[in-house]
Amino acid sequence: AALNESRNSLLRELSALLGADDFHHPVHSTLWRCKTSLADAGVSSDITAILDTARKLALPLEVDYVMTLAQHDSFVSASDETLRASAKRVKDYSVLRTFALTLRQAQSLAESGNHGHEEVVAYVDDAIQNIKTSQMKRASGPVHVMHYVDAATEQLLKRIEGEVPTNTVTTGFESLNRIITGFPEGDLIVLAARPSMGKTALLCQIAAHMAKTGNRVILFTIEMSALQLMARIATSEALVELEELKRNRAMPEDYRRLMDALGPIAEWPLTIVDMSPLRPADVLSKAREIERRHGDLAAVFVDGLWLMRSQHQERDRRLEVGSISRDLKQIQRNLGLPMFVTHQLSRACESRQDMRPILSDLRETGDVEQDLDVCLMLYRDGWYNPDCLEPNVAEIICRKNRLGGEAGWTAKAYWRGQYMRFEPLETHT
Repeated sequence: AALNESRNSLLRELSALLGADDFHHPVHSTLWRCKTSLADAGVSSDITAILDTARKLALPLEVDYVMTLAQHDSFVSASDETLRASAKRVKDYSVLRTFALTLRQAQSLAESGNHGHEEVVAYVDDAIQNIKTSQMKRASGPVHVMHYVDAATEQLLKRIEGEVPTNTVTTGFESLNRIITGFPEGDLIVLAARPSMGKTALLCQIAAHMAKTGNRVILFTIEMSALQLMARIATSEALVELEELKRNRAMPEDYRRLMDALGPIAEWPLTIVDMSPLRPADVLSKAREIERRHGDLAAVFVDGLWLMRSQHQERDRRLEVGSISRDLKQIQRNLGLPMFVTHQLSRACESRQDMRPILSDLRETGDVEQDLDVCLMLYRDGWYNPDCLEPNVAEIICRKNRLGGEAGWTAKAYWRGQYMRFEPLETHT
């Protein structure tokens, strides 16, 4: 698989399971390290590029052996399922080697007489826990800078031509796109707000926009059931008031528009996962399942970071939220996809005269700030002051952008509360 460029989708799937250090043979380890690193850089990863990278980095690689592997019938004709099974065996043997090493080291500690039994048991417990969570970690090998220069040049040329680089996704909101120009594949994006500001609506609209344009996405819901979330998406698309529908007061025209909207929605490459409690490992496993079934996945959406549960036992909820955000960032890096996550802010912002949320409001609910790449905060003055000049105007405030740009800029959108959706402000002025 590593030597066959026609199997890049399979390579991406297997690279989440295997790291270079999982291979016992040093040449196999080098092959995997170079191939996955080149793929991560977004540049050509054929045999010539692999050999060139290994040479520049002085990594062990026997050219004749590699060429023999590339031309061997059993590797060329092997099915995807065969390669998946082989990858699993490589991972199994790697874990067993690590476990055997742990036992030998524990035996050495026990026999030395310099450590109490509690210390030895704690060492084994920690080692076993590290082995269990190793699937969330992906080792990336060194890549010569020339390959990243090639990838950066390609993206720059696209921007010069007015195109969106292939490694970014757009939001569907022009006011937001004009400022951000899409989200790169390596971003963890948090949409944070107080309740009823529209963070779930914005999350669903971005996911719907991506799905409508042919990008496969997965959306995790915790607070609402999948059916409830689907009803929100459908009524938003059809411009039907959900409350009127639930009270059986919708007009015949509303039902017609809703039925017309449901047909295309059924064809979207969108998967909704209804799971509570939801843990970071669940996000990784479900995303990988979608990749195995359908191929490439474009983005991951999670509605409700504050409702998730950590894989680690934490007595303090703030520490638990911080642990969750760190795990999500690791998973996002593992998947190599943009991940959008909603988060609910504390009441701290409502105690100020200017109630627009700021970055420090995140700290009240856990150490999320340090892990995210982009932080977008929603604010609607009309929620607090119905008699204000612009009660339906929503502000999407960027409080952090790790890739650069001045924080604090604001994109505005029109909030149509009866349909629970945002629309371009210019269409309502």
